[in-house]
Amino acid sequence: MTPSFPSKLASLLIFLTQELKKHAIPSPKLDAELILMNILNVDKVFLYVNADYNLDETSLKVCKAHLTRRLDGEPIAYIVGKQEFYGKEFLVNKNVLIPRPDTEILVEQISIYIKSLENKKTLKILDVGTGSGCIAIMLSLLHPEHEYIAWDISSEALDVAKTNCKNLGGKVKFELTNALDQASWVDKYDMIISNPPYIAFSEKDQLSRDVLHFEPSKALFAEDHGLSFYKAFSTFCLHRLHEGGKLFIEIGHKQRQSIEKIFHFDQWSIIDTKRDYANIDRVVILEPLLREVTHGHDERTSEP
Repeated sequence: MTPSFPSKLASLLIFLTQELKKHAIPSPKLDAELILMNILNVDKVFLYVNADYNLDETSLKVCKAHLTRRLDGEPIAYIVGKQEFYGKEFLVNKNVLIPRPDTEILVEQISIYIKSLENKKTLKILDVGTGSGCIAIMLSLLHPEHEYIAWDISSEALDVAKTNCKNLGGKVKFELTNALDQASWVDKYDMIISNPPYIAFSEKDQLSRDVLHFEPSKALFAEDHGLSFYKAFSTFCLHRLHEGGKLFIEIGHKQRQSIEKIFHFDQWSIIDTKRDYANIDRVVILEPLLREVTHGHDERTSEP
C-alpha cells in the first residue's frame, strides 16, 4: 500500500477519520471506527488498546474499498451490513430501509401499551411493510407471548427479515403481501402497526444523497403526496381490528394535520401522538369507532 494509507491501526483510524471529514461525511470518526471494527471483527475497545496492530494486505484492500464506498455516499450501515436498533444488531442491505432511532419510539410506545393491558390474552399483531423486520422482531423479543405477522411487498426484504428473525431468536410469520390491495385484508387483528413509505416524490430534492441514491425508493416514497398508505389504512384497517384494537403508525414531518383529515373523526379516534427526538410528531395511535357494518348500518363503539 502507499504511505498515505497506513497499515498501523492507530494511524489508519486517524487517516480514515481525516479523509471522511475532508469530504464532509457526517460522523467521520464513528464511521472510521465502524469500518475497522467490521473488517477486523472486533469491538471499539480493541481499536484503542491495540494501537500498534498492523493490518495485513487483504484487510487494507477491504478497508480502502469501504472508504471509497463511503466517500461515494453509500450509507455506512450498508457497507458494514448491519445497523443497531433497540439494542440489537440487524442485518441490512440495499433491499431494506436502514432502521432509524425514531422508529424505536414506535416500538417503545407499542411495548408500553402491551404492558398496560389488563387482559393478558394472546394478541394477534400485524406489522405492515416490515422491511428488515426490526419492529415485529423486536416486539416478539420483548413480548414473546403474542402472535406476530409481518407483511412486505418485497421478497428480497422478507429474506433479510427472516434472516434477522432467525439470528435474533424472534418468532414472526412473514408474508409476501401488497398492503395497498384491499383483497389482502382478510383476517382481523388486535393491533396493526406500520412505518410505511411516507415521503412525497416532490420532496426528493430534500433528501440527503446517501438516502436518495442508496436506500430502496419503494420503502421511502408514496403516492398522493406521501399519504397513500395512510389513506389505505383508514379504509382497510377499519374493520380489520377486533373491538378495542389499535392502529400504531409512524408519520412524516408535518403530516399530523393530514393524518387528522384522513382518519375521519366519525370513523377513527386519535388516542395519542408521540414526538421523536427532534420534537417532531412521529407516532400516532388510533382506534376505530366503527366495529362492523351490520344490515347496512354502522355499529359504533362510541359517539364521534
